[in-house]
Amino acid sequence: MEMCLDDISCGNTSGNYPAVAATNNLITSLNLGTFLPTLPKDPGGGSTACNAAATSTNETAVQNYCGINTGVGTEYCIYARLSDGRIMAASKKGVSFMATLPAAASACP
Repeated sequence: MEMCLDDISCGNTSGNYPAVAATNNLITSLNLGTFLPTLPKDPGGGSTACNAAATSTNETAVQNYCGINTGVGTEYCIYARLSDGRIMAASKKGVSFMATLPAAASACP
């Protein structure tokens, strides 16, 4: 995401982050130009959703590439629950382990 910020190969001419598209917080598309031309496949197969809601049964699912829906703009949030239960999240503010799933892009580290 950071490499695409000012790179025209990501379709970016305005100095904004690329859009993150997600259904039930499961990333469905992420255009990172030459840096990540296709969304990688989860080596463990993953599941069909990774909702951020505290009551979601998918909150404890591992092996999902998750994100918060954002349009092209000034923020992004991408996260995953690791097999050891920790949540790794990334945003323009950095990368960090979190105790709970982020409910909004602004909740990312």
